[in-house]
Amino acid sequence: MIESLGALPWMTRPETRAVIEALEAAGGAGCARFVGGCVRNAILKRPIDDIDIATTLRPDRVSEALTRAGL
Repeated sequence: MIESLGALPWMTRPETRAVIEALEAAGGAGCARFVGGCVRNAILKRPIDDIDIATTLRPDRVSEALTRAGL
């Protein structure tokens, strides 16, 4: 069973939201997801020391989206 983690502080930090919003502006809602160690550590209630985000966008579109957002 998959359990929701809810909105954790590292997910809602302004810099994290800026990346997610830039990616979703270029690819639509749901095109960006938290993955990897940040998810694992959140489930295990360990500190989050890096945030990995996967997206359906091609690398060139990611660069364009982040540049357009000033990131």
